[in-house]
Amino acid sequence: MHDEVGPELGQRVFDELRGAMEAGTVHYPWGLMQHLFQRARDDPGWRPEHADRIAEQRARWRQTQEVLAAQEAAHAERWGLAPRPVAALTGDTWPAGEWPEVEP
Repeated sequence: MHDEVGPELGQRVFDELRGAMEAGTVHYPWGLMQHLFQRARDDPGWRPEHADRIAEQRARWRQTQEVLAAQEAAHAERWGLAPRPVAALTGDTWPAGEWPEVEP
């Protein structure tokens, strides 16, 4: 489905689905997602109702994460620590089943 519309339009479809789910109007998310992809693919005049709002939320969230990363780097520099990447910006997560060592 996603490959049929390309990454940019595909993201708009996912944003539209999320917005509809947040609005509480979705009873069958999988069916709506299929419908939205079909509509995005087949209807050049398709105008999503929620996608722009969700994209703006994501942009504001990313800006907030960038500010937090800058603050973290400034704090680390001030105290002579190695800066830590913000996982939300790098996409880093702990591998499944592996947790960092923590001293009690």
